Amino acid sequence: MDFSYTVFRAGSLRAIVRNAHRRHPVRPIALLSLAALAIPGCTSAPSTPLLRSATPAPVASRTDPRPGCAVGVVEDGRLSEARYEGLAELETRRPIDADTTFNIASMSKQLTAAAIGLLIADGKLSEDDEIHRHLPELPDYGVPIRIANLLEHTSGIRNHMALAAFQPGSHLPTHEEALALVFRQSALNFTPGTRHQYESANYVLLAEIVERTSKQSFGEFLEQRIFEPLGMTHSGLSSPTLARAYAEQEDGSFVLSEAVNTARGSSGILTTLPDFALWVANYDQGTLGGASLRQRMLSTSTLADGTPLAYRYGLMKEADYGGIQGLLRISHGGQTASYRSTVGYFPGKGFGTIVLCNTTTDVRAIEAPLVERWLAKQGDAVAKPALEAIAPPIGLVKRLAGTYHDADDDLTLDFTAQDGTLALLFYGSALPLVHRGDGRFVLEGAGEWRFREANGQVTVTEVVPNQAKLVYAKLPGFEPQAASQFAGAYRSRDVDGEVAVTPGDGALVVTIPMGPATLRQIGTDAFAAPEQDFTHLAFTRAADGAVDGLLLTLASGITRMRFERVST
Repeated sequence: MDFSYTVFRAGSLRAIVRNAHRRHPVRPIALLSLAALAIPGCTSAPSTPLLRSATPAPVASRTDPRPGCAVGVVEDGRLSEARYEGLAELETRRPIDADTTFNIASMSKQLTAAAIGLLIADGKLSEDDEIHRHLPELPDYGVPIRIANLLEHTSGIRNHMALAAFQPGSHLPTHEEALALVFRQSALNFTPGTRHQYESANYVLLAEIVERTSKQSFGEFLEQRIFEPLGMTHSGLSSPTLARAYAEQEDGSFVLSEAVNTARGSSGILTTLPDFALWVANYDQGTLGGASLRQRMLSTSTLADGTPLAYRYGLMKEADYGGIQGLLRISHGGQTASYRSTVGYFPGKGFGTIVLCNTTTDVRAIEAPLVERWLAKQGDAVAKPALEAIAPPIGLVKRLAGTYHDADDDLTLDFTAQDGTLALLFYGSALPLVHRGDGRFVLEGAGEWRFREANGQVTVTEVVPNQAKLVYAKLPGFEPQAASQFAGAYRSRDVDGEVAVTPGDGALVVTIPMGPATLRQIGTDAFAAPEQDFTHLAFTRAADGAVDGLLLTLASGITRMRFERVST
């Protein structure tokens, strides 16, 4: 097992592999089917026809034991089209229908954000509140962390799901266990406001703030302040009509896959297609929260360096969508166990799509034709031009290929020469990049890498939406060190589990309670698996030169967590 188990994020290539949780906004779409970068584990989409009827009659065959999806179109404040495919429970042949609830996973975040927005309207909270005012158990890191940072995923707080992987026992923490993990962290991943790093822990903390401020349980607050006012009678944190979740196997069979994230706020809301359509329609109707809440939900922000930030209030905002000037789309996706979901809506246009599934399928492939059909009717759509490829010189590709390291975040990237161009190595796949000239290589929908050669050194700047730019330097050759000097056991004050390091063939095998990962040596005291969660280990040495610890980085939500060597 590698370190990719916690991935779930969005917003950049690094973010896509986190997990997410994540991730999770639905852009960039271009990578979804390659390695499930936005929704890990996705397979090709089922043959789901375009919606034709709002009739909730099930269409699943009782002789075809397959899980499926509820797919809907929201138009002008109502669920205008709905289709229900497959079985909610294979064992009993219970079909998916209008009363079937699904775990919408990270799509829950927008409801958590709305709860915060309602409390702000009540005068009980402010986006500028320093969160220690509400969560005094959180250590003082010497810099302010505000509610706005949690809403935007710019807090620097470590991912509780990544942290849980280092804990003995269950690696799916309860809400209370997730809080305890976050509260014991001795450091942040980065200075608040300087990065957008999609971490579900931000929304776990927001749910806790809702509970402490309202003096109600999170479920009670959602029921009284959101579900009841909108008539969402089949939504909540529990449901007798919940669809079971199934993972498809290579032989086409299905097995139960229901080890879900239970920490409140980041995930876990259960709802039906008709119920969630009521929530989506509220973005225009304003039945709940009025213009004030709508404005907050649709708002954007910037990072400290002025980089535009489109993720806010549990939603990704995409301006000028489809090449149509002024057309805004809000969206988010979700994954937990084998539940998959996505929602997209065009505020002010009254059109949106919802896909809720109980199996590992590519929900964006189901959603895409519905959106394209609507865009085609708009008349003023501008076709997005295809990326113009410029054949790079072979000598350039060879010079640029290699491993690159970002010294600020300890992240690594691997590029290789393939079919006359550069390709990014990612989860066992080589993703070809389009050369645009001047050292610019693009992966459409994910970002651009700008290479520069100067004074015998090669650097690459990663430019992706909603992210501060990161600069990676190409690693030079080095003389590998004897791996045996790094062997031993390491422990951190921030987690309970132990990291065991054993020498491998030209690499190290690093074992945590979740399982082992193999990292190759990329520097004198550095090892990485950039194609697997961008894992990076930097060993530290005492005054006498002996290895005394390590700094561990996972793109899934941990940066330079300190482990002390406890045995050799």
